[in-house]
Amino acid sequence: ITANKKRWYAVKVLENDVILDCGSCWGDNALYFAKQVGEKGHIVAFEFDDNNLEIFYKNLEINPEIKNITIIKNALDNTEGKELSFISNNGGTHISDKGENPVKTTTIDKTVIDLDLKKVDFIKMDIEGAEKDALYGAKKIIMSDKPTLAISAYHKKEDLYDLVNLIKSLNNDYKIYLRHTFYYQKVMEQPDVIIYAI
Repeated sequence: ITANKKRWYAVKVLENDVILDCGSCWGDNALYFAKQVGEKGHIVAFEFDDNNLEIFYKNLEINPEIKNITIIKNALDNTEGKELSFISNNGGTHISDKGENPVKTTTIDKTVIDLDLKKVDFIKMDIEGAEKDALYGAKKIIMSDKPTLAISAYHKKEDLYDLVNLIKSLNNDYKIYLRHTFYYQKVMEQPDVIIYAI
């Protein structure tokens, strides 16, 4: 984390970082991260909605120089191999009992082992209310590597409280910062709130 003279704080992706992009949607963040970390860095992008992945793959086609992204087509959870369903809704795709689209779960800790990742430097997570379970599924890597976290905390009313407490319970060495934006919200709606754990 860095600060300039105006005391704005920013999380920076560094060369050679390994980044988990949880909720990649169309791959725009994954592509940005891939260029920042360079050829020796690695991006693991979690996205399971075929509609989103169609655009993601097109973005990769028009950026053929990008070779360091691995796509995982599973929903993140605290348990590996569960059968869930989801509602497809572009950037708002989410797990739901009312969904008609099936998806299997995995965990971050299992993915780290499967891909033989030696470290994880940064986890960005915006998965439409499933953040709590996904963080439980990352407890080993959070405890051992203490990656920088950028976690959405606005999908459920209790998220801001529960997610901060969960992060601190997994690794009490984190310092917690909050940032909110109104990029896609009307003035009277709830803003995007992001937890940064450094």
